Amino acid sequence: MDILKSLKNMAKRYTPVMEMYYFVLSVYRKIYYKIVPGKMAIRRNYIKDCMRVPDFEKPDRFTEKMWALKLINGNRQKKLLQKCYDKYNVRDYIRKKLGNEAEHILNEVYGIYNSAQEIDFDALPDSFVLKVTQSSGSNIIVPDKSRLDIPATKKMLSTWLWRSRYAPGTGEECYLFDGHPRIICEKLLLTKSGEVPYDLRVFCFHGVPKLFWLSKNIGETSKWMGAHGNLPVGNTYDTDWNLLNVDFMAYPHDRTIIFKKPDKLDQIVQMAETLSEDFIFTRVDFLMCDETPYFGELTFVHNGGKGRIVPDRYDEVFGSWLDLDKYLKYVR
Repeated sequence: MDILKSLKNMAKRYTPVMEMYYFVLSVYRKIYYKIVPGKMAIRRNYIKDCMRVPDFEKPDRFTEKMWALKLINGNRQKKLLQKCYDKYNVRDYIRKKLGNEAEHILNEVYGIYNSAQEIDFDALPDSFVLKVTQSSGSNIIVPDKSRLDIPATKKMLSTWLWRSRYAPGTGEECYLFDGHPRIICEKLLLTKSGEVPYDLRVFCFHGVPKLFWLSKNIGETSKWMGAHGNLPVGNTYDTDWNLLNVDFMAYPHDRTIIFKKPDKLDQIVQMAETLSEDFIFTRVDFLMCDETPYFGELTFVHNGGKGRIVPDRYDEVFGSWLDLDKYLKYVR
């Protein structure tokens, strides 16, 4: 499916009735998370998602600890997390932590806008990417501006921006959103073969990289869908670049897909260590443009905590690397 046609179809579905639905849903969720004790809320969601009763007094599983982090982070590092969650504001944090090295991994920004109406599409290059700064998956990849339906694009962005302001999320988003999302326009990164770069995600436990997770789409969709297409896979590697036989929360793995160990892996690991040292758990994401890594984002709860780890033993193995004992006082 052509990504530009898909965008137009999506925009048509976002009617005023749909916007009212999301508004009512967001208000309900905000009230729910204010009235219901946090531990009770995440316990309910964990049971629904993982089909087991969690132990938040002495959590040992990775999935349990991801849900617990939603409360720990929100009660402990809210201001810093909000800064680093925002796709534009995080750039200041990257520069602070990496110094001059940051300029080599930060993508070029064409513009930052408070609304879709502020975007001057005539001034933009022939290809670019538009993102809502406080969101997950609210991205529009534009490989050819001449084929872009600008009214549909503005409508889609306005809807995403509107939804982000009301944070219709799952608890974690209630502290990650600060109510001031914007739209960022960046350079479209492509490999030498003209493909969207694959994602390399470094899982850091207490500032120590332990796992690499690489994802791509293998479905029959446009190449512009990248790892977020209709059939994504995610392969997990240990620090020696051995492929692990594990489905890691919503993404199945595929042993027939071989991800070559990046030549600059040592440099990537060093950057991930520096960028994660202020947090309990961080997933440091890079876009691999051939052998050149570009910063993607910082994620503080993998996959929003949703999804099971199969086989089950890896849930306990990964969980053993994350020590939350001294932070459980924030789970309330």
